[in-house]
Amino acid sequence: MFGTDRDQAELALDGYGRSFNNEALDWCIEARTFVALVWSIILHRQHPSPELQARIAGRLQWFRSRERR
Repeated sequence: MFGTDRDQAELALDGYGRSFNNEALDWCIEARTFVALVWSIILHRQHPSPELQARIAGRLQWFRSRERR
């Protein structure tokens, strides 16, 4: 997703024999991204930085671009 090496992700999925639920995986990715967003906001409030601000903006944009179910 954000700076992820697609080849490494594919290898990890291959370890599960490709018998996974795509929808469940998508929800897990969305949940993990939400947690990362919240922590980034908390950290940024305590230690403002352009890098954290950019991460927050990128994650918010990613959520805004997601197709709503």
